[in-house]
Amino acid sequence: MDFEPDSYHSDAASPASLYPPNLDDLYDKLKNAKGSLEVLSVCSFLDCKINDLPIYVFADAAERNQYGTDIYTILNEARSLYRATKLNEREADDNIFKNWGFPSEKDDSLDFKTVSRKTRRKSPTPPHDASSAKKQPTDQPTCQNKYSSLSVEDPQKMMNNLAPTTPTWSKLMTPPRASIPKQYIRPPPPNTIDNVDQSGQFLKKLQELTNSKLSGRMVGKSLRVYKMQAFTYQLKEDKEFKGILREKLLHFIETNNPDIIALQETFLKPSHTFNIANFSTYRNDRTSCRGGGTAIIIKNSIRHHTIDIVTHGSEQTTITIEGSTHNLTILSFYKPLSASTPRLINDLLKIFRNRPRCFILGDFNLKHKSWNPTGNGPGGTQLFNFARNCGFCISSQADPTRIPHHHNARPSVIDFAMSSGLSNITAETMFDLSSDQNPVLYTFTPDFNFSYSHNCFTFTNWNKFQLLLHSSVPGNPSINNEDDIDFTVSNLTEKNSRLHQPE
Repeated sequence: MDFEPDSYHSDAASPASLYPPNLDDLYDKLKNAKGSLEVLSVCSFLDCKINDLPIYVFADAAERNQYGTDIYTILNEARSLYRATKLNEREADDNIFKNWGFPSEKDDSLDFKTVSRKTRRKSPTPPHDASSAKKQPTDQPTCQNKYSSLSVEDPQKMMNNLAPTTPTWSKLMTPPRASIPKQYIRPPPPNTIDNVDQSGQFLKKLQELTNSKLSGRMVGKSLRVYKMQAFTYQLKEDKEFKGILREKLLHFIETNNPDIIALQETFLKPSHTFNIANFSTYRNDRTSCRGGGTAIIIKNSIRHHTIDIVTHGSEQTTITIEGSTHNLTILSFYKPLSASTPRLINDLLKIFRNRPRCFILGDFNLKHKSWNPTGNGPGGTQLFNFARNCGFCISSQADPTRIPHHHNARPSVIDFAMSSGLSNITAETMFDLSSDQNPVLYTFTPDFNFSYSHNCFTFTNWNKFQLLLHSSVPGNPSINNEDDIDFTVSNLTEKNSRLHQPE
């Protein structure tokens, strides 16, 4: 088929090659394609147009995003149509070959069978046949005693002269002692503990907990502990460790005051409870196997609602912030290492479709030199080309987000954000919390006013008000005349009004 690029805009001043072809014309060409070759040529043409998206002229970024999403949808439909058309043509060719008397492709594949190589085996030893054995000679040779002339004492007399002794059968019948080889047990590998300041005190504490003699060696800032077997230390209370993690998260929230918190790899199960005061928590727990899980924590004061998006190559939790004129969709996103990049791109197409303002943040497990200074990784180039062609913005930070435990591995950036319809997004890596992946703080201001919920109530802390009033207003003031009374009342009213003002 011959394709002529149609002008997307009617501006005669600019060259027609700078404007993308009309999507309706592309879809009509796909519908009018006959045969697998014509459909394949449509697929090749769409691939070329997708690669030329950065040089096309659009009115704004939103138009570029929508055009890229639509042309990707047409390309996926063309590929599916090519596969179905090719299978139908192949089946028709097989029927024609059978009518002509020629073997079809399926029959040709049956003629060649893979035969496993026979291994040489020695023939088993036949049973021993007594009849085939060599017969012993029956004629015994005659023997003569050459020492018959010598005198021999009577054996009975010799036995009588000997002292009678009783043999010890326990000693005679003792079987020989078998030698048992000593089994070699390989010592366990050393345990490496990072960021140890006082190695001596730390090693001494480990010896007290394990009741064993341990040896250690410092390698940089890490401590290698040798001869340490598997050991489990039971805390005084089962909830103490969970309480430590909860306190760290609460301290992080109190210090940074975020409006929305996105979590990935929560490892939570439906039976677990996870709630924070003055916040709403939304979770999608993984129930099939260990690991995974996403969650979003948002302030109760922000009007929002949750939505469900079915994805096949990723895990996500989605909410929508309700604004006065527009809505903003926010996702906590996680791509497992086993998920393929094409399935991830299909999920992103489904998420960005019909959502002009969308913000996706989380763990993508993909590397590219545009956001990861250490280099590219498998799948990172595909995601970068997809975001560039569709006009989506990738926001990343300069500092690494994942700090590996192994010394040979290099830190990397696999946590970033993708967005559409937003601008002036800043990202900052924060070296906080006890995890191998550092949290990232994103800051941006939407181009619309979002409303606050009306079901939030403010309660006065009367104990704090009493303490502030006692420290600011002295008790038992000296009053000698009416002017002192007026001054004291005005002073109390002024202090009271200041205490009621929000901080």
